[in-house]
Amino acid sequence: MMCGSNGWPHCLQFPSSSSKASGTGTIYHALDGVRPSPRPPPSTEHFSNCRLRLSSTTLITSIAAVWSDWRLTWKGASYGLTVAVLIMALATGTLFLSLGGFLPGSAITRLSFQGFTAHAAYLKSESYFLILAIALLALPFHFVICVQREIQAGRPDVARALLSRNGTSLFTPAIIYPRPSVLLALLIVAGLWSLFSVAHLFEHLLPSPHMGRYMNLLQIQRLMYFALGFECLAWYHISLGRLQRSLLC
Repeated sequence: MMCGSNGWPHCLQFPSSSSKASGTGTIYHALDGVRPSPRPPPSTEHFSNCRLRLSSTTLITSIAAVWSDWRLTWKGASYGLTVAVLIMALATGTLFLSLGGFLPGSAITRLSFQGFTAHAAYLKSESYFLILAIALLALPFHFVICVQREIQAGRPDVARALLSRNGTSLFTPAIIYPRPSVLLALLIVAGLWSLFSVAHLFEHLLPSPHMGRYMNLLQIQRLMYFALGFECLAWYHISLGRLQRSLLC
């Protein structure tokens, strides 16, 4: 099988799935920097401008993560996934450290109990997002690239062994195979936990002029996030199907 005109493998071209995969990752990381607050902190305009710049930086680094993994893996390197994860983690850490310079040192969400400070709340959210982004985007994308590389190199038996997981350690490269069923279970568990956490948060919100807007934005953010998770799983399932059909030809 040959690469497309843009250099990406054919199995990643539906519909514009290379940009779709990287685009999904960028949106995942963009959501890290867009967390609503029921009470705007001081210097709201400055905060919004900084948040926009940080989100743009994270978009670029997440694209760089996916591109680096594809480029290195396609050349035969075994550390493409490691580089991608490090870039994602670096982007998350940069966002966290940058926010510490101007976020208030107290909680900005009015609750009936002691909540996280603004900086700690961002750290918690980014940690959740980073874990799921790696599990649902980085791992599946890397596996699809590895199988496609074996097919391109004329080693269909290795590709079949990777897809079936029946190969031995001497025959099959050491590549993590993220099973779609396991990823789906992970996403469902994360979704249920998110529903419980949001319900608990809403129960303890104190009245404020921005409470309704905050609740709506938070629910929209979570809906978008998990919709993107299911999109990643759908892309992965379709990619595996195309790879399996290509091996039958």
